[in-house]
Amino acid sequence: MNNNKADNAGVITIPPFIYIIGLIAGLLIHYFYPRDFLPEAIAIWIGVPLILVAFPIAVMAFKTFKQAENDPDVRTPTTTIVTVGVYRLSRNPMYLSLAILYLGISCWVNSLWCLLLVLPVLIVVHEGVIKREEKYLEKKFGDAYLQYKSKVRRWI
Repeated sequence: MNNNKADNAGVITIPPFIYIIGLIAGLLIHYFYPRDFLPEAIAIWIGVPLILVAFPIAVMAFKTFKQAENDPDVRTPTTTIVTVGVYRLSRNPMYLSLAILYLGISCWVNSLWCLLLVLPVLIVVHEGVIKREEKYLEKKFGDAYLQYKSKVRRWI
């Protein structure tokens, strides 16, 4: 029996997949029933900066996570609580970067449908990933994680 299989948060799927599904669904609806939510002249001026902000957050989060010798794959065991770098500001900077990227793409393509689907996407991430991860980390690391959780916000 492989003990590592049980030593994970038991999330519903890898988080990027949840964001991708929401974005693809929104883009498909937008293709058949286009609905803009921004004036065309400013859509790109809002979308591109959001996309550009998302990437450094993701890179910093991955680097910090790897330096702590953690695997970013949520299906693997967590070896330590990461509390430095961007993890001093957010307990979930990778998910935050995905949400910002999602919003940036929604603005860039100017799709009301993508924008409306961000809420269900975030609910699925919250319920199916974050809550499960928090329960797992509390069980695995106890007071150390609870202290970190009390000092650092979930998102920002």
